[in-house]
Amino acid sequence: MKVLSIVRFKPKPNHLEDVIKELRSHNQRCRRQFNQQHFLSEVDGEIYLVKISPSIEKISEDQEVSLAHLDTIRPRLEEWSDEEQHTRSISGMLIDE
Repeated sequence: MKVLSIVRFKPKPNHLEDVIKELRSHNQRCRRQFNQQHFLSEVDGEIYLVKISPSIEKISEDQEVSLAHLDTIRPRLEEWSDEEQHTRSISGMLIDE
């Protein structure tokens, strides 16, 4: 079953375009490497990354790559809270497509 994930990022002032550029590049790699669909949206200075993975196994494979990429953009992101740190995310099984 496919998995839908939504990740929110809040770039620091003057870093919105840089973060979007980095996420676009990362998305291209993940589309090829993990056969995922990736979408980006910007709303009021926040970036939403939406991805659809073909299976839960692909999410596990993607996690290491995505966390390494997050480390490269982390200095340009604001923390949401001590617990959430630099991303707000949620994932679940895709029940309608």
